[in-house]
Amino acid sequence: MMKTRKLMALFLLVILLILPGAVSAESGISLYAGDEVSVMLGNHLSTIQQVKETETEALDAVIGKPDAAALVTQQALIQGLEGYTDSDVRTDIQVLVPLCRNDLYLVCSQETADTFGIKDFPSLIKCLQEQPFELTLMRCFEASVTDYAAVRLFDAMDFNADTFADAADCEDNLDQGAYVLVADAEQVMRLAGKDAAVIGALSENRTAEFPQLPCAGECGLPACMGCVWALYYSADMDPAGMGDLISAAEALTAEELGEVHCSLLAEDEYVLEDVLQEYIDYMTAEGLFFY
Repeated sequence: MMKTRKLMALFLLVILLILPGAVSAESGISLYAGDEVSVMLGNHLSTIQQVKETETEALDAVIGKPDAAALVTQQALIQGLEGYTDSDVRTDIQVLVPLCRNDLYLVCSQETADTFGIKDFPSLIKCLQEQPFELTLMRCFEASVTDYAAVRLFDAMDFNADTFADAADCEDNLDQGAYVLVADAEQVMRLAGKDAAVIGALSENRTAEFPQLPCAGECGLPACMGCVWALYYSADMDPAGMGDLISAAEALTAEELGEVHCSLLAEDEYVLEDVLQEYIDYMTAEGLFFY
C-alpha cells in the first residue's frame, strides 16, 4: 500500500512538472510554414512555435485564445472573415505588430504586351482609350483585397469589361491574353521569368523590383497595398505578455525582408479597423459578403 502511494505521488509530481511545458506549448506564435517571412521571424524567436500548413490554420489557432498570435497576411485574414459579424471583425482581431507589405502588380503575357504595344501603366491607359474592346482585364475573384484593388483600378481607368477568374488560374489566364493582379512579390518575380510582362505596381512610389516602371501613384490610379504581413491576435489576449514576440518581430531588418521582396511597414501606416471596414463596405455593396 505504501509503495502504491509513493508511485501515485511520484506520478502526480511528474504531471505537475510536465504541466507548465504543456501550457507553454499552447501559447506563443503560430507560423505559416510555407512563407519565408515566417521562417525569418522563427529564426529570431526563442519561444515555442506552432507551425501550420496554411495561413488559415495559423489564424484559426489563435482566435479566441488569450496567449497566442499568428503571423498571416492581411489577405488571408480577410479571406477567413466570412461568417463573422461586423462587430466581431472590429473587436475580436487586432494587430500586435505589422511587419512588412508586398505591393500589388499588374501582369500580362509578353505576347499580349507586344501585340498591343503596352509596356507600363501609361501605355495601358492609352490603349484602353483607343481600343477599349480589344483587351481583357481579369480580376481574381476570391473575396480578397486583390479583387477589391482590381475593381478600384478598373474604375479609375474607366474600363468595366472585366472578367472573373479563380486565383489559382491566374497563370493559365495570362496565356489567354488577360491581365491579372498579383499580390505576392515573389510570384511576380517568378512570372516575370516565365515570359510575362509586369506593367507596374499599384503603389504610391516605384518598387525596388521594377524601378523603371511608372507606378499607380504617378499615373493618377489608386495606390493599394497588397499582402500586409502582420502578427494578429484576438481581443482576449494580453499583448503585454508577448514581449519576446514583439522584440523578435522588431529585430527583422529591412535587408532581411528585402531578400524576400518585402518592404518595411511602419505601424502608423496600417490601421486594421479602417482596412477591414472599407473592404466590408465594398463586399456588402457587391452582395458578396454574407454574415
